[in-house]
Amino acid sequence: MNRIQSLPSLPPRPSDAHKGTFGRALIIAGSRLMPGACGLATQAAFRSGLGLGTVLTEAEAVPSVASHIQVATYLDWNEAGRRLALEDNLGFDALLAGPGLGMDPPLRLLQDILNSHSRPEVLDADALNLIAEKKLSVGKKAARIWTPHPGEFQRLTGILPSSDEERLHAGTQFVKDRGGVLLLKGPQTLIIDGDSRYALNPTGNAGMATGGCGDVLSGILLALLAQGLDAFDSAVLGAHIHGLAGDLAKEVHGEISLIATDLIDYLPQAFTTLS
Repeated sequence: MNRIQSLPSLPPRPSDAHKGTFGRALIIAGSRLMPGACGLATQAAFRSGLGLGTVLTEAEAVPSVASHIQVATYLDWNEAGRRLALEDNLGFDALLAGPGLGMDPPLRLLQDILNSHSRPEVLDADALNLIAEKKLSVGKKAARIWTPHPGEFQRLTGILPSSDEERLHAGTQFVKDRGGVLLLKGPQTLIIDGDSRYALNPTGNAGMATGGCGDVLSGILLALLAQGLDAFDSAVLGAHIHGLAGDLAKEVHGEISLIATDLIDYLPQAFTTLS
């Protein structure tokens, strides 16, 4: 195994850039009862440099999410189905599926969307749970980041590793079986790919063990993929920035009072450390 310790970097932003320069993303997230996860992921993506983003969610969830995230455009499932029927690929450079999606989205349509593109993607939260329950199936794809927390990893594999050695062994088998890049969340988040590369992320703190922080991470990862980083580099850099934003927030709010939106507030400062 080859442990990676250097931090990837984003390319400089050209002075003649436009919105499309920094990627177009499709965010399949949120539902009537869980619009917040979608909002957190979307806002984090834009704070992480995304150029353009379209949110695909339940029609009933659009007003709630849109009232907080004015920079995105929106699709509901009916419109997405109509566009796919017209062989419109929905126009994106990277895709995120899962935050707040719930366990009863239009599964056939979601399956069609996931199977009809070859772009990089992030699978998180309920997308992972739907796969674990065999309600959703995906083939192997190198340009995919899986982002389970330990409980989701156990549902996907039947294994709950504890030590770093166990996590590395189980993670190696996971990417061998399913392809892509695994980002196994937790203290010292593990990132591992099919080329026997791995990294342990040193940033982050216990205050981040609160609802919504994983949604923020998925948005960061999406933005990095959309800006052209490969899946492994996006996972390594995204985990670092996510944890660093949490560490910066901890200095002001402490661990007890830290909430997910604090991470988004400190993303600009975290990204400035890269320059």
